[in-house]
Amino acid sequence: MASIVDANFKSNKNYCSKECEREVLPQRFCEACDERLERNNTMGHHVSYFPEEVVTVCRSCHNRIHMDDSFCPELTPPREEIDRFSG
Repeated sequence: MASIVDANFKSNKNYCSKECEREVLPQRFCEACDERLERNNTMGHHVSYFPEEVVTVCRSCHNRIHMDDSFCPELTPPREEIDRFSG
């Protein structure tokens, strides 16, 4: 029975919460602002270069992360990694 319910939720895009939808449709929300991502408004953003770890964010948040050090510092790689990657 649960699989029928799960299939109906998936096909109708009705979920009990954002957390539930995240589990079914990973990478559908911006990791910075938690807003739903539109296909043409997504960016891969490095959280770490060594090892490589990329999260999906909206374009607006991606720009803010790179322009404002105080915006989502948890999504910014350590300075040493940035220098090592850029150097």
